[in-house]
Amino acid sequence: MASPPLESSLARAGAIAFAWALFVGGWLVLGALGRSTTPLWFAGLGPVAAWLAVAGAATVFARGRAPSRDVVAAAAALTLVGLASGIEWGSGLGTFAAATGWGVLSCAATWRAGVGDGAAFAPGCASPPRALDDPAAWPAFGARWAMLPMMAALAVQSDWCAGIGVTAGQGVALHLAAMLAPVCLLRGWHLLRPRHSIQSPLWIAVFMAAGVAALLALPGVRGWMAMSLLHAVAWGVAWSQDAATASTFASRRAGRDLDFAWFALAPAAAVLALGAAIAVFGLDGLIAVHVGLGALSLAGAAAWIATDVWRHAQPEQEETLS
Repeated sequence: MASPPLESSLARAGAIAFAWALFVGGWLVLGALGRSTTPLWFAGLGPVAAWLAVAGAATVFARGRAPSRDVVAAAAALTLVGLASGIEWGSGLGTFAAATGWGVLSCAATWRAGVGDGAAFAPGCASPPRALDDPAAWPAFGARWAMLPMMAALAVQSDWCAGIGVTAGQGVALHLAAMLAPVCLLRGWHLLRPRHSIQSPLWIAVFMAAGVAALLALPGVRGWMAMSLLHAVAWGVAWSQDAATASTFASRRAGRDLDFAWFALAPAAAVLALGAAIAVFGLDGLIAVHVGLGALSLAGAAAWIATDVWRHAQPEQEETLS
């Protein structure tokens, strides 16, 4: 018979796995249904935006409290009915109903996984920078937000990647591996060599910049794929840093309205804007977003380095003058 600590660990591991399944499934299932039930990219990403908004709002207003069993049961029923109507009858309204239920379930799953106390359901997705005048925060900020265009493209990557011999399943597996595997290796290396921390924003900036460099080095879809995978690695490092510090912005900010804006409205609005960009510019619109986030991370790292060099040079200048 399993001991209570073992049972607790297994339950938490199951909750984490379920939360990740909802996280990845939301992009894939709701994105695919949105494409099939609504003709435009902007509307096609509408169910995904609704899911993000509901999950973020539920997380903010729950304030660390677990959703009741009745709420979870109602959300599960709404999700199943919505999925059935979307799949069987192509109902756009049913797809949005499924997105609403999916958002509540995402909030409940992350709470059960132990990250529901003010954390965004999608790890680190909508966290604002710690301070607008702190350049060290911008590399992680750009990497966190790179998750949105990267995951939004999963539902259509089969259309773009067929020409380079990558199937949709292979693309999803590659992105998940890029998000999780390298950061596990980095954390293992950090345990072996504790003086070399992965907390530096330079780790993130290197991967974000490498993604933009890969875009320039490789043609067409291959360049975009390489860039998105390297940005997935940067996202994983940023997420690992958030998990290591065990801090969340919602728990440190006093204003619920600001929390709601960052965790609910901002991701939903970003996804809709991304859908509009893809509808107008196609793959080039998606690439431009990734390049912009990479440039933001690199500029933040450069400013952080310049600030650090200037700070260390000040004592020497004062000593020379004296």
